[in-house]
Amino acid sequence: MKGRKGISKKVRFEVFKRDSFRCVYCGSAASEVFLVVDHVEPVAKGGPNDIMNLVSSCESCNAGKGDRILSDASVIAKRRKQSEMLAERREQALAVLEWQRGLAGIREEIARKTLAPLMQGTGWELSESGLRKVMVLIKEVGVEHVVEAASSSTEFLVRDESGNVSQESWEKAYGEVFRRARWFDSCAKEPNLRDAAKLRAGLRYRFPGRGNPADWSRRLSGLLAALNAGISVEKLRGMLSECRSPWQVDDVLAEIRKES
Repeated sequence: MKGRKGISKKVRFEVFKRDSFRCVYCGSAASEVFLVVDHVEPVAKGGPNDIMNLVSSCESCNAGKGDRILSDASVIAKRRKQSEMLAERREQALAVLEWQRGLAGIREEIARKTLAPLMQGTGWELSESGLRKVMVLIKEVGVEHVVEAASSSTEFLVRDESGNVSQESWEKAYGEVFRRARWFDSCAKEPNLRDAAKLRAGLRYRFPGRGNPADWSRRLSGLLAALNAGISVEKLRGMLSECRSPWQVDDVLAEIRKES
């Protein structure tokens, strides 16, 4: 009697891969059990080492089977169920992919319509990179603030005698959309911010060229804190009207902080 011919590692791997690394009898995964290659028609009864006669089996199922021939129908049924599950997963994955593509298309359309004031009649279009940046901005601050920013930023558009918008002015207006949209978002979150900014603007007009941007940023925070403490805009404006320098403004704001 000839000895039993072994199954190569390559064939074993192909069998495991075909059966999704699961026992075809009980469904256990390779991560849960130790898989072996089993002969559907036992070797003892003439079963060949052909891959069509080989299936993945856990040690428990293989030991219980012995040299009995399992019903072809049971193996086929298990394989059919696995195939149906894989087909369903594939259909679901394709559906999700289509949904994502459709959603991306909607977002792109919203971004284009949001910046319509800067694009219609100007001869300029958003690049793919610019479009993605607008989509991120909309996600960050909301479409309403971006629409408001785009509409107000049209003041930066400069046209020549032929009515064409210069590239420099369009790029400036486009950049301003981002600054203003974030500002509008900040004002929505902090109701007193606009009034504080107006008070600061008045002070900077009175004291041109006095102090660096960091100083004026700090003064804006101080003005906002004063308004949040309950001091009215009129009262605060009156308190600041006596100041003769930005540093006196700092003193007034420091006193307000102490009292509050």
